[in-house]
Amino acid sequence: MKQPITLMDSTENILSRRIEELETENAQLRSENQYLREELSGFKATLEAKIAQAVAQATAPLKLEISRLTQENLKLKAMLDKNSGNSSKPPSSDRFSRSKKPIPNNRQSTGRSPGGQDGHEGHRLAMPSQEELIEMIEDGAARVEVVDHTGGSSDFVEKWEIEIDIVTVFKRHLFKRGEVPPEYNNEVTYGDSVKALATLLSNECYVGHERLAEVIGYLTSGAINLSDATLIKFSRDFARGLSGEIPVITEDLLAGPVINTDESPMRCAQTLKYDEEGQNPEIVSEKGKSYQVITRTYVNGDTALFTVNPQKDIDGVERDRILSEYNGTICHDHDTKFYNFGGRLDGHGDCGSHLLRTLKGLEELQRIGWAGEAREFFSGMNSYKNQDLGNGAMFCDPRVLYGYEKRYDELVSSGRAQLAGMDKNSHGYEEFNAMLNRLTTYKTPYMLFMRDYAVPFTNNAAERSLRAEKNKEKICGCFRSWQGIVDYVTTRSFITTVKMRGLNLMGSIRKIFRGRPVLASGVYSL
Repeated sequence: MKQPITLMDSTENILSRRIEELETENAQLRSENQYLREELSGFKATLEAKIAQAVAQATAPLKLEISRLTQENLKLKAMLDKNSGNSSKPPSSDRFSRSKKPIPNNRQSTGRSPGGQDGHEGHRLAMPSQEELIEMIEDGAARVEVVDHTGGSSDFVEKWEIEIDIVTVFKRHLFKRGEVPPEYNNEVTYGDSVKALATLLSNECYVGHERLAEVIGYLTSGAINLSDATLIKFSRDFARGLSGEIPVITEDLLAGPVINTDESPMRCAQTLKYDEEGQNPEIVSEKGKSYQVITRTYVNGDTALFTVNPQKDIDGVERDRILSEYNGTICHDHDTKFYNFGGRLDGHGDCGSHLLRTLKGLEELQRIGWAGEAREFFSGMNSYKNQDLGNGAMFCDPRVLYGYEKRYDELVSSGRAQLAGMDKNSHGYEEFNAMLNRLTTYKTPYMLFMRDYAVPFTNNAAERSLRAEKNKEKICGCFRSWQGIVDYVTTRSFITTVKMRGLNLMGSIRKIFRGRPVLASGVYSL
């Protein structure tokens, strides 16, 4: 029998249906919510991607500019930090370096303590040999005085004292009438020792004319008062007196197995101008203007020749008539114009010291780590050679040389591999590439010092000889005439050669003023 529907039953059904409706509605809302969430997530990802793309497009030029400025800043810092210790710049330019600190020494440490080493033979003040003393006395460069403290005793001990007696000597010359030599036409003339001292102080001690006249005036209690014109005449006469000495210097250079050459600029109030064919030079000058001219040196073991030219070009080297007539090995600082002489690359030796400095700059300034490895390699070769020479070797062991040659090629190859992984616009790329190209093309000049022990590792012999020019320029500033600088380089050729051969410099200068040969005589003792 069917149960009657009660009010309670009706309410439960209504609630149940309502619950079902709400659950259905909730499920729909959840589904819609999930859909919206997925839509929102996709929209958000799309929005973020578009924002990132827009930001990237907007900032890309800025990033490129920042990268460019960063690379430019690194290059500028490298340029400012260049000095004579990490590049081929001359020491005279170090005063313009950004750092005011002293330039670190580029030499490799020997590991030895400073000062005299164990077993080093000491030296004491000693007298010249009897032959040398007699020759000095005969030349007027010395005299002997005896000071007796014994009261006439025959039992004595001999001790010597070396002293300088600066006294003005007035020599009275008597000639027969009509037989006076031309050099004594004036009532009073200066003697050869005065001329020699002035030449020495001016050209070797770098004393300016005004100061030089003062010094000689002090030494002679004012008895000698040299004018500027007189000092210029001394220089001119001395240079003319070297007409027989310079050919001897040139001949010695051309006969040697190796010539070191280098050059340096100086200032002169005059210069030379050649015609289109390089002939017929004319002196050029302009009031208030000075010109940069080039002094060049050619040096071997005991001989040096200096020249001057208006420009740093191959024509000047040709006019010097040294390398164009030379058949030996030419050592230089990788100046490419010198490769036009000497025929083949095996007739050239590139300076290892300049290479080491350039590699140091590549490592420190361009941040190329490979350069430190290459630097150690070349320094190691030089150390081995020096040790080998110290042991009396005349050439490198072929097996050792083969190992060095192989290692050289391996270094260049590893450098090429590192370069290939670098961005072409990155800091140091151009310098690294240039160094690898140089080592590839000029392997023979850079390895010649090992292949031929007569070839030095460095070109320092020529570089050192030019230091006097820079010191002279610091004191005098500028030469007044072209003839003046020509006379100067001629004089420097003689003075430097005399010093390199260990000759009496003052005596040699005095001999030239007296018209007596020094180098041309073939007798190198005074």
